[in-house]
Amino acid sequence: MTSRIFSFLIAFSLTLQACKVPVFRYALERWQNESYTLRVNYEVKLDSAVEAELIRLSDLLNKKSKPLNLILEPTDVSSLPDSLKEKIDRSQDKSFPSLALYPPSDKTGLGARPIHVSNLTLESLQAVIDSPARRGIVRSLLAGESAVWVMIKSGDPESDAAARKALFEGIEEAQQILKISDEVVPKSELDTEQKKREVDLDDVLYSAIPLKISFAVLELDVDDAEEKVFIDMLTKGLSRNKFVGKCLAAPIFGRGRCLGVTVGDSITAESIFKSCEQICGECSCTVKSQSPGYDIVLNADWQSHVDTSPIMVDKVIPDLTGAGDFIDQSNETYTLEFDPSDITSSASEVPESSAPSTFDLLKWVGILLGLVIALAAASMIILNRRDER
Repeated sequence: MTSRIFSFLIAFSLTLQACKVPVFRYALERWQNESYTLRVNYEVKLDSAVEAELIRLSDLLNKKSKPLNLILEPTDVSSLPDSLKEKIDRSQDKSFPSLALYPPSDKTGLGARPIHVSNLTLESLQAVIDSPARRGIVRSLLAGESAVWVMIKSGDPESDAAARKALFEGIEEAQQILKISDEVVPKSELDTEQKKREVDLDDVLYSAIPLKISFAVLELDVDDAEEKVFIDMLTKGLSRNKFVGKCLAAPIFGRGRCLGVTVGDSITAESIFKSCEQICGECSCTVKSQSPGYDIVLNADWQSHVDTSPIMVDKVIPDLTGAGDFIDQSNETYTLEFDPSDITSSASEVPESSAPSTFDLLKWVGILLGLVIALAAASMIILNRRDER
């Protein structure tokens, strides 16, 4: 009984503080994607075509817009002793030049293990930077799709058909049932909406990309050579033996964030719906590092599609009393600049009036409830430990 009460109070406090923008849209507009590290190891002069591609890649990574979430680390290993060369991650033939792709270290738990290793060629380098499937994903996300479901086929027609059926059933149910809150406001309509009601600035959209509950599906063969690096990203470098003969399904949303991979018999209409529900739910946690999922490498200038200019909020200064004839009591207006990059989960810093609003009070109630719950839970743990002694 006690655990149910705690669960209810936690859910209630999160609801009060939740941003109404769906997770997929909040991620697209406000979450920076994490960078992979590409280590290029060589001991002789590189092929001219490879060298030119590395220069192009370096120029791309140095762009202010940072369209590619990748860090390039070229290393000349010619001066290293053989004992150190042996420790460098290389392809099976152990030759140089080679490349090794490492995931963002703070999210994968894989330590220093690369998710992809190969000989360094023009083709292998380009396969890390981009691929046909990833270009299609970028187009779909910028067209307003909530997410792109990537289905990696097992090669068994019967298993693939069953997974495909479950995938489309779950998606269809999600598109029929899930809704977007009416409190979400396009930035272009903010002034009009503020005349009607109080608007939380966390609920304002920062792009003209269509907002809708809609999912695209992309099917890949597990042995697709062009998509090998992409599949390695989705599976986080797991050996193909771990999922041989099994279908995989993974939703990609935001700026290339994968919620996770569902494997084999776990691909059901119910599991697909739950993933869609999580992606389309109100963004209760605006801190990316505390949200589930991991990023993939995508080559896209996301910032060019997002309006990050400050929000201008016009407010009437309330009448000042007690200042007598020294004050001109005619209404004046001021402009408050709000930088969207500073947005977290509350707009309580924006002065609406001389008294706190009902919305602000509810948010503080939610925060206080969260603190009370945490203190109560800690007390119960301490008491239980004492009883055990």
